[in-house]
Amino acid sequence: ETLPEYETNCRPDAVSYSICMNSLLVEGETTDEAVGNRQKQNRISRGEQAEELLNRLMDKYKATKDERFRPQPATFGTVIALHARRGRYQSSTDNSSNNNNKRHKRNVHNPSTVKARTNTRQNLNEMFIGARHAERVLDWMISLYHCEQQGYRTTQQIEKEKQQQHSKNNIGNDVKSSNYKPRLAFFVTVLDAWGKCANGHKEAANRAEQLLKKMEMLYEDGSNMDVRPNMQCFVIVIQALARSRQHGTAQRAEEILKRMEDLFLNSTNPREKLNDYGYNLVMDAWSRSREKGAAQNAERILARMNELYNAGNNERLKPNAISYTNVIRAWINSGEQGFADRTEKILLMMERSSMQDTIAFATVIDAFAKSGEDGAAERAENILRRMQEQHKAGVPRVQPNTICFNSVINAWSKSVDANSAERAEAILREMTTLYNETGDHNVKPNFITYSTCLQCYANNSDDDKKLKRAEALFAEMKHRYENGDVDCKPVDRTFNTLIAVVATSKETNKGNRAYDIFQQMKQMGIKPDVTTLNALLKACASEVGSDKEKGDALKIAISTYNELKEKGLKMGRLTYLYLLFVCKNLIRNNHERYNAMEDVFLKCSKDGQLDENFIQILKDSLPESIFRSLVEINKDGG
Repeated sequence: ETLPEYETNCRPDAVSYSICMNSLLVEGETTDEAVGNRQKQNRISRGEQAEELLNRLMDKYKATKDERFRPQPATFGTVIALHARRGRYQSSTDNSSNNNNKRHKRNVHNPSTVKARTNTRQNLNEMFIGARHAERVLDWMISLYHCEQQGYRTTQQIEKEKQQQHSKNNIGNDVKSSNYKPRLAFFVTVLDAWGKCANGHKEAANRAEQLLKKMEMLYEDGSNMDVRPNMQCFVIVIQALARSRQHGTAQRAEEILKRMEDLFLNSTNPREKLNDYGYNLVMDAWSRSREKGAAQNAERILARMNELYNAGNNERLKPNAISYTNVIRAWINSGEQGFADRTEKILLMMERSSMQDTIAFATVIDAFAKSGEDGAAERAENILRRMQEQHKAGVPRVQPNTICFNSVINAWSKSVDANSAERAEAILREMTTLYNETGDHNVKPNFITYSTCLQCYANNSDDDKKLKRAEALFAEMKHRYENGDVDCKPVDRTFNTLIAVVATSKETNKGNRAYDIFQQMKQMGIKPDVTTLNALLKACASEVGSDKEKGDALKIAISTYNELKEKGLKMGRLTYLYLLFVCKNLIRNNHERYNAMEDVFLKCSKDGQLDENFIQILKDSLPESIFRSLVEINKDGG
């Protein structure tokens, strides 16, 4: 570009610019800090660099009308692709980092976890910006094409091209060739860019749907016969709608599926044969929807698949394990009465079709764990045993794993059966034996296994020895971790649950016991949260030991509350409710107790955490005159 005018043989042409743009496409944004550095240093993205080159090329063409400078369709396609890839490399790196955090750094307060979440949000924003720029360049190309083609095509020619497209299933030809004619691949690239960021931006799914409609309009009115949407286009938009989780998106996804059926159900082109993918995505959309009747709608789509498959027209429409599992999840998420029974019936349908797999079994077990119905834990364990029998019989894709065992333990943790804790711990022992005998990591107990077993003891108030058993279980878990088993590292939930066991036990000296666990938690570098504080306050409030033990519990409750309050921990309604019980149960002197309860009331009111339950307990605990004066003070204070 900087050579003298007479050096015409060395002046860059459209091919030169295209090569430069392609080099940007190959290089990509591969470094972890690419997004952050660009934001800090005001650096432009690869797509913006390519678009700048395209603008320079367009300026040369407009100024000279020299065909050597006329951009090729692929040149626009490169710019669109670079914009569409914005944030992708960083996103994949962060996903890997997130997976690592999930395995080794499960504490939500871990700085690495928080950083990874922040990076993910930044990447989604980058991807959204990239998709927007990609569509803008595509719109620019469409505008150039329309301007160039205006007046060159007649209605008869448009109809002729449509007939050629339908009869020969090939690309129609314009009367005048164009370098600005958008290709189907460019639309697919932009659709895919919107789809990739749909789970972080509600607008992305809407933009993808609008672009699909634009493609249909361009094809139907004959503006561009090359952009007849193919099945991939419809699937991308359906997936974007499923990811967005907006109200009404499942219905919109199903409407697009119907348009797919109209276009491709009877197609003789092997490339346009409908398959299970679009149907599975729509069922997934319904499973994510919280709308009334979502589960029934998902099951209706499954029935439609079976209907089409049984008609014998298309083997690809046979429902698979994903199809059935999506419907199972839809029933679980619906929360409707009897949803667990419904999931088991669908599992039986899978078994009759030999479609069952580990994920389906695990999901149904989880359904019973969440149902809270009488006998749910027993039924969950029965499904696990059925699963084990099928695995021993050699049924493919069916093998009980840690998730399945943990779900059964979770079901027992919610059971009111007197022996629920023993049943849960028996599952843990079974897992340990299986792992020791086979070395199979798929059945290895982890921190969830132990924490959920501890929850069983916290929920079971009839066992006189439950605290000793829970402490032994915790000691076993800690021993495994200290001997190199990182999967058994105690987490915040573990300590919170153990403190809850102390609170609901019949032992004395609860305050000191709970505080010892609290100290162990901090020593392991785990940050206490409001659940930790609530459990400790509840343990202190339920102290039934000697006066000294009650005095210790009172000091521990107040000092721990103040410590965490100073560190900025946000208190909840339960926090103040348990503080109220601490004062009510542990302060013997009436005057001191009333003053302390008044102080808790004022703090609760200041934090905006007052509710009817708190007011009622306060009223029952104070003389009427003191209670009325407090209420009046609160009214006067606004």
